[in-house]
Amino acid sequence: VQLLLINYLEEKKKIHKLYSILREETFFKMVTKRTQSQNASVSKSAQDVTKLRLSKTLSVDSKMKFEKLSRSDMYKSSVDSELKLLAMENKKWFGVVDMDKKRPIFEHERECDAHQSHHWITINAEKYLSVQTKENEISMFKVVRQQDSGYAFIEDQKYNIRVKGKIRFCEFDADFTHILLMVNERNLQIRDMQDVQNAVKNITLDEDVAESRYRNLRLSADGKLCGLGGGAYKKYFYVIDIVNEKQYKFESQYLGDAYVPCFINGENQFVAVCDRDGRIEI
Repeated sequence: VQLLLINYLEEKKKIHKLYSILREETFFKMVTKRTQSQNASVSKSAQDVTKLRLSKTLSVDSKMKFEKLSRSDMYKSSVDSELKLLAMENKKWFGVVDMDKKRPIFEHERECDAHQSHHWITINAEKYLSVQTKENEISMFKVVRQQDSGYAFIEDQKYNIRVKGKIRFCEFDADFTHILLMVNERNLQIRDMQDVQNAVKNITLDEDVAESRYRNLRLSADGKLCGLGGGAYKKYFYVIDIVNEKQYKFESQYLGDAYVPCFINGENQFVAVCDRDGRIEI
């Protein structure tokens, strides 16, 4: 009788394990199953871009009056799609347009020439507009929603960045925890956004990088690699391992200059570089 009971208990344990596995199988199927909205999203993102139709949403022209804008050439524009705000800049000026109301809501004259300096960023879940306002300074404007459904741009001094030298380029990593600054011709700085007055890393380049109106400093999606173009009449560019603070210089035999490095799909496998004649090397 004792022997039969032991065998029965062992079989019962096996059955309980089987029930447990079956329950977990149902759970994991529910977790991993795509929802209809997810399938629709994937299908939408995978559609042929040549079949997309573009419709004009906003036209910023001479009819839209900015008080401080003296020249019409622009070097960069970007949209915060959540706020529906368009930012634009030329050498001495930058401004913001409310895309829904189709009117200017903010503008600022700066004391330096800058071309690719503004960024929509998020700090501690708050929206900011980062802009280079002086040769050695980047200002942070907090975007505050007002009661009349408009927006105010309030300078937040604690996030303003000042350096010894001239800021050539600046970029943020994907989650806006760090900012990269190219200062003068050779100094690449990495700063933590919670302590912007101090550089956590300084990397000195082997050769100078030329000043440029193009976006010659780019980050990979994971923030581990940085691409830096040499500029006009310089056929070399850098890929910098930020984590290990190592720099790799590449010289092209095909390009006349090295502009606008870009990590393909944001990944660390391929980087594209171009010159002023429209040639591209990957």
